[in-house]
Amino acid sequence: MVNLKEYLKTINLRRIMFVVLGILSIILILKCQITETTWQRSNKEIELKKQGYKTELSQEEINAFIRVWPEFKKLGFADDLIVSYKIDSPSKFIDWKTQIWFVYHKWDADRFFYVQQRLVSLLHSLGVKRNAHALIAHLEKRNDDLSKDMILLQKRRIEAEEGTSKELEMVAEKETVLRKMFE
Repeated sequence: MVNLKEYLKTINLRRIMFVVLGILSIILILKCQITETTWQRSNKEIELKKQGYKTELSQEEINAFIRVWPEFKKLGFADDLIVSYKIDSPSKFIDWKTQIWFVYHKWDADRFFYVQQRLVSLLHSLGVKRNAHALIAHLEKRNDDLSKDMILLQKRRIEAEEGTSKELEMVAEKETVLRKMFE
């Protein structure tokens, strides 16, 4: 005859083994990644975009920015955050809700703020160049030395401004929309 104590020990050992195996199975199943999440796909797309970043802005990038900026501003994300060129990674200073917004819209936060700063700078350059050209046109009617010096000064001012001619053309096309956005 089988001893009752030994029989109960084997039943308890079996139960313990099944419970441990069940827990291990659940842990392994939870670690498995069956599908790729939207978050992961968006992050991969952002990483892919990062490889193609250049100093100059592209038309697609400007259009994408124009599409998402009103929502970004409407949600109040732009209210408290002032980003300057001196900050290398503005993404370090944004809260988790804003980070989620960027991933959802498939934007790298650092690039988003770079595009915003660059557009503001290009709008400023566009205005400075227009003013300088208008002043040169006015000064060319005069023949004195002071006017000639002022013309040279205005030409240097034009050369010192930021942005490639292609970028300035793209911004000039969207100038009304951009100025309204940044009011």
